[in-house]
Amino acid sequence: MKKLLFAMAMCGMLAACSSTTEDTSSNEEPKKEEAKPQKETKPKGDATKTETKETTAKEEEKATTVDESQFNMYAGSLTGGTFITTTELQDGNKAVVKYVDSFAAYKAGKPNSSVTEDDYKHYFEGGDAIQKIMVGEPARLLKQFEGLESVSLTLPFEGKTYSTEITRKELNNYLGFKIESLGEDSGAWRTKFSDQYIYNEANRNEMFNKFVKVQ
Repeated sequence: MKKLLFAMAMCGMLAACSSTTEDTSSNEEPKKEEAKPQKETKPKGDATKTETKETTAKEEEKATTVDESQFNMYAGSLTGGTFITTTELQDGNKAVVKYVDSFAAYKAGKPNSSVTEDDYKHYFEGGDAIQKIMVGEPARLLKQFEGLESVSLTLPFEGKTYSTEITRKELNNYLGFKIESLGEDSGAWRTKFSDQYIYNEANRNEMFNKFVKVQ
């Protein structure tokens, strides 16, 4: 009898321990946190590239913008500038230069000028002046103003009209180098262009015949 009571007591103690262990285990189990959705972020590298491209584009736009007042001032001082009637920019990058079409028109615009009709005629008749202007002055403008896309130049004289409309791309392809690379270097302008195409008669004639129309 005593053995039976002892066995029942032991079973009760084991059951109590088992219940306590289960409760403790249940209470100590760590809680799992819900995963929160993360905001999408662009890779820093892409953002930097985009910003760099935008900055470069703005810098290029600024660098190639032609200041109209500076252009008009410079264009008015081209060879034969006293006989120029029009200097303007179209669409911000297309230069237009026109010379007076007669001495009468010149005097009408500048009645107080001391220039005579003989002066006017001798200026354009002597030393292949018209050829030199038509070949040299568009190139000079494209060299000076990197933002220019093209130059249109018109010079009427003695019943003929000399005209050219040359783009930067056409000129650079013809020369085999970029006219804008001569920049402010007067020595490079003289040796690479002026001596070669304005004062070299054969080269000047060839360039004149290619780019200038006579009507």
